[in-house]
Amino acid sequence: MEKSFKNTFVTAVLLSLFFISCNSDDDGGNNNENETSGLVGTWKITERIEDGETIALIPGCEAESGYVFQSDNRYIENDFVTVNLGNDTRCDDDGIPGSWTISDNILTLNYDAVDGEPAFLLEFEFELTGDTLVLNYTEGNFTERSTYTRI
Repeated sequence: MEKSFKNTFVTAVLLSLFFISCNSDDDGGNNNENETSGLVGTWKITERIEDGETIALIPGCEAESGYVFQSDNRYIENDFVTVNLGNDTRCDDDGIPGSWTISDNILTLNYDAVDGEPAFLLEFEFELTGDTLVLNYTEGNFTERSTYTRI
């Protein structure tokens, strides 16, 4: 009877340890997956601040800029810019493709080489809350904070 009790006790302890270790693995394993799936979609810029100064977005042009993040970790940056043509202006879209990854709170954008321009990489600290995406970029003394809304 004593041997049966010891076997039952050891089995109970081992099962408890097994369930505790499985539970802790399940709790923290989905943060990047949740952030990744939350990022997928179309984002339009709503505010840009450079070195503490708010930059006016020209309605109908720069204000249409943003990103389209796809579930296959590809993206297109739609960068609308105003082009002056003498007495006329035009809004051009430079659709720049690339791939993206997330690690902790860092969004890495790997821009593809396009039209003779070399490929390059940018890293942003990001905040994703519901339908609001904030990208913070710093290089030397330069800082930029861009806010986007999911459309």
